[in-house]
Amino acid sequence: MKKLLALAAFATASMFPLATFAASHHATHNNNQSNSLTATLQVNDECDINGTGTMNFGTITAINYSNVTGTGTVTVTCANANSASLALNDQWNTGSSTFYMGPVSNHYVTYNICDNAGFTNCYVNNGAGIQTSQINLNGQATVNLYGNLTQTGTLFPGTYNDTVYANLSFT
Repeated sequence: MKKLLALAAFATASMFPLATFAASHHATHNNNQSNSLTATLQVNDECDINGTGTMNFGTITAINYSNVTGTGTVTVTCANANSASLALNDQWNTGSSTFYMGPVSNHYVTYNICDNAGFTNCYVNNGAGIQTSQINLNGQATVNLYGNLTQTGTLFPGTYNDTVYANLSFT
């Protein structure tokens, strides 16, 4: 039995010398393969709002005042927006077109904020936006804000202030 196994091992090794050579030859052969990679990037439209500054109505007398106006600006930068609207509301958020400065000893001064010096397209004090042609949908623009006092009658002396929040909606 031992002779038969030795002979079978010798016969097997001597029968396949080409297989051994072919395997070693294949290992040294260059075989190139290629595939592909997909690169992706999604860019969304965007708008930013910066710097609201101060709308200064100046200094007036308590009795004899008229046509009191002030101006302010908001800087808006958009990239590939389809539409944009600017909304303003103050800390009192009355839901009307009137904004309030105050209080000074429980007294307030009322005013409007509009997007033009003619005061024809005014913001509502509830955060609802208005479309304004001043917003550049693909670039930077300074949005001018025009305020006018709507208060009538004698004013209580003091310094009146208001905080106005500017919100930008875009698609």
